[in-house]
Amino acid sequence: MAGARAGAPAPAPFLQRGSGKLGPLCGPSDIRVALVSTLRDVEDQFLQWLEWFRLIGFAHLFLYFDDPDQDEAAIAAARSTYSGEFVSFALNSPELRKEWMSLRSWEKFSPFTDDRMCRQLLNIAHALKRAREPDEAVDWMFHLDHDELFLPPPHGLQAHFQHLEAGNCRLCLYQNFEAAPQSHTLTPFLDVSYFKVPSGRVSKTPLGAAGMEFWAQRTKAHNYFLYYDNGKSAVKIPAQGSEDIAPTSVHVLYPPNNFKEFIVGNMGWTTFAEHELFEMNLTWMKACHDEIVVGAKVLHYPATHFERLWRKYHHLGNFPAVRFGGELVVPASFHLEARDEYLKYSDKTTQQEKLKELLERAAFLSDEEVQSQLETGSVVSIDTVRESLRQGVWIPPRQLRPSLFSLLQRRPSKEAMERMQRMRRMPAEVLFEAVGLLKMESLDQGLQKVVEQLETRGWAACHLGLHGKLMDRARLEASQLKPKMSKGATVIENRVVDPTESPNALRGDWTLFMQEQGLTGPKGQLTGPRYCGWPNA
Repeated sequence: MAGARAGAPAPAPFLQRGSGKLGPLCGPSDIRVALVSTLRDVEDQFLQWLEWFRLIGFAHLFLYFDDPDQDEAAIAAARSTYSGEFVSFALNSPELRKEWMSLRSWEKFSPFTDDRMCRQLLNIAHALKRAREPDEAVDWMFHLDHDELFLPPPHGLQAHFQHLEAGNCRLCLYQNFEAAPQSHTLTPFLDVSYFKVPSGRVSKTPLGAAGMEFWAQRTKAHNYFLYYDNGKSAVKIPAQGSEDIAPTSVHVLYPPNNFKEFIVGNMGWTTFAEHELFEMNLTWMKACHDEIVVGAKVLHYPATHFERLWRKYHHLGNFPAVRFGGELVVPASFHLEARDEYLKYSDKTTQQEKLKELLERAAFLSDEEVQSQLETGSVVSIDTVRESLRQGVWIPPRQLRPSLFSLLQRRPSKEAMERMQRMRRMPAEVLFEAVGLLKMESLDQGLQKVVEQLETRGWAACHLGLHGKLMDRARLEASQLKPKMSKGATVIENRVVDPTESPNALRGDWTLFMQEQGLTGPKGQLTGPRYCGWPNA
């Protein structure tokens, strides 16, 4: 078969390979990262999806087509563009189904092969088995759909997986960010750059809660994400002769060997925060905080055009809310809401109109909403996909936030605090009038000086020079509020840092979120004060 590796065995009848010129960009000594995907109805941006994985350095894509006749044109275009070393195409056929029967997972899933998720799991197991053969020889495998992209951290794909292997990681579960379009598009990889942040990464403050509520109130089920929020994983391919991997989840590709050894060795890593792992029944995983790990993520583009949404539910029809004989229950969700909306009507035009209204109400953002949700922290801007595809080269993403450890390092040490007591203070009187009230026309000027210091050093020391009576009033109010305060803690990415593990996290102040206590006052109702702090003793 054209494009196959030299010396490779003849492919099975259902297996095709690319014959084009574009091959993988990884080097011969690089860690070989691959993905498996079960595909259907890929006509919109299939080549862009393939090109993204080539640009970031994937070695091979194992592509399984569930309805190859429907995607015949897309398969032909991809085969003529990409080499057999980079892509292979497995077509749903009696030959493939016969090979399923040799898999470890066949006995569990054989009664449910009419279910697409069941076929996905069998295809994943089949690809993982192929990945151990010398002619494929990949080191790590993802399972991703064709509306999902893996985004490496700014360090790059190779640095990321070198870090995983150096730490003896054999399974990594990544959080997914869900696309938030502003208009209907069939090419979201080029057009969508706003994404909902996983709920565990939204700050636990009144402002963050408002951002999550903004999304929840837009659907009947009051979900924050429209679809899944439990991430996708990559698994280390075991050596030949080891037990085959037989995944039972499209999200977590559990390894095949002794699970006790896996847990004791901390071989399962994740970018989810520790407090979320208990709810997900994944307490055996290790929550990571290094930017080279948490900077990696899955970008999910599930609902960006009403026509594509209609095609999805026209294909699925009246699907049941239980799967695998009742073992898996589909919870109340936008997924079921869209199904029910489709089933209410019989003609295509009305179905599309209703799904269009549903999609715009649940998922789309106006310009004003974009700005407000960026401020709440429920939405972030990620434009690296669009720019990389336009320029034909991978452009590392901007870091969304500093890592836990880099933030701790920016906190003043004890010695720095002592130096601060001796140094000349930065004047901040520009913020105040002589009577001690805020001078709003000078606010930007004064805050800019503070911001410059925070950006360069991580802290700022200001001599306020306030009116004596104002200071007396502030001191009295603070003393009255102190009984309502709680001891301050260093919280980064919603994780309370243990001072016994990181001495830099030790704090001696007391804090109070005023809105949570209803302490806003007449003027506060307009300005919305959110925080009051009691300084270090």
